[in-house]
Amino acid sequence: MKKATSNSGRRQAGFTLLEMLVVLAILGVGTGIALLYGTRIPEGLKARDAARAIAIEFRLARSQAIWSGHTVRVTANLDHATLQRDNAMPVQLRGVTLHRLSQDSEAAKQGDDTQVTLLFLPHGGAKGDGLVVSAGSTSINVRTNPLTGTVNVVP
Repeated sequence: MKKATSNSGRRQAGFTLLEMLVVLAILGVGTGIALLYGTRIPEGLKARDAARAIAIEFRLARSQAIWSGHTVRVTANLDHATLQRDNAMPVQLRGVTLHRLSQDSEAAKQGDDTQVTLLFLPHGGAKGDGLVVSAGSTSINVRTNPLTGTVNVVP
């Protein structure tokens, strides 16, 4: 006759149901946190991205003015945070606010609080100061040099 063998000496490999439930609970909490906080962009990054986009538009306008031999106008709508270069599509800057760089400009004196216009001239110069981009507590200045038309981003 055969002897009855017992499994008490061997442990079976695998996970218990309780271990699987603990792992799934941890994954669920981690996924929830990632979805809740992972989609937020820090305000400093929003301001920097918008300042870069403005600088690109200003530089494109300057290059276009030099290349075409005609003055190129860039208009910023402060209420809607948009930027438009002559006949180009407007650029929407999301999550930021735009302000005048200088309150001493002609438009500010005339009471036009909604728009800032910069002119880039065929010889490479520029008329207009620039813009201040704000998001939360972060503010970044985008300046133009009137003589050379160069664009600087100043945190």
